[in-house]
Amino acid sequence: MIKCAAVLSAAIALATAGAASSASAATFTPSPVANFTLSGNLTVSHPQATSVDCSVEMTGSIDTSGATAVISSVAIQPGDWACGYLLTASGAPWIVLPTSTSSVMIWMGFTSPWTCGGATTASWTNGAPSTVTFSGATVPGSPGCSVTGTLTASHSVTIM
Repeated sequence: MIKCAAVLSAAIALATAGAASSASAATFTPSPVANFTLSGNLTVSHPQATSVDCSVEMTGSIDTSGATAVISSVAIQPGDWACGYLLTASGAPWIVLPTSTSSVMIWMGFTSPWTCGGATTASWTNGAPSTVTFSGATVPGSPGCSVTGTLTASHSVTIM
C-alpha cells in the first residue's frame, strides 16, 4: 500500500506539472483560497460490489496562481452504512486541475475491499455556488470504479 501511495504521489506530481502548463488558460478564482471545500453526495460503484451512496466533504486549498486545488482531507459520511467504514478515501492529497471553464481533472482514490485511484474528469458549472458533477466518471483501478454525483464549491470559486 505504501509503494502504491508513493507511485500515485509521483504520478500526481508529474501530471500536475504537465497539466498545469497545458491548462494554464483555465484557473480557479479567487486565489489563493485556504479551507476550500467541495461537498455533496457521491455514489461510488464497483463492478464486483453494490453501489455506495455517501456524503462527501473535500477540504483543501487553491494555490496563488489558481492553477491547482490540493485536497488535503476527504471526509466520507453515511448515506449508506458502508460510508466511512468500508468505503474510505485513499491517496490523499487529491489534486484538482481546471482544464477549461467547464471541466476539471481530479486525481482521487477510494478503498473498500477493493481499491481504485487515479485521474478522472468531471464537469464544472460556474455559478453561485459553482458545482462539480461526476457523471459515471471512471476512476482507474483493477477493474476500477465509477463516481456519480454533484459537489458544491465554497468561497464563490469559479473557473476563468
